[in-house]
Amino acid sequence: MQFSLFDDENLCRIDWQEALRKFDLSAALDSLYAWQKTLDAPKNIESKIEAVQRLNKEMKGEAEEVLSALSLLRRDYAETDFLLALKKDFKYLREGFNRAL
Repeated sequence: MQFSLFDDENLCRIDWQEALRKFDLSAALDSLYAWQKTLDAPKNIESKIEAVQRLNKEMKGEAEEVLSALSLLRRDYAETDFLLALKKDFKYLREGFNRAL
């Protein structure tokens, strides 16, 4: 039996990673919700969704506040409790932080 590299789970994962790279949090959430509906969704997908929702909430506000929050998160993202669910995705998230700054 041969498995497709382009099944729904893989496509959702690729979309998720690309959304993080672009720091497009709405697209990241959409990808997670779609991924959640697949058969092989990660066990911690709810935690990933909560982390992105919280990150999205942190990015709301005045431009100066957002820039300050981004700077702090970029520096300390690996030690930020609510982002630990995204640990396997930190390389994509780091690219997104850099792009957003």
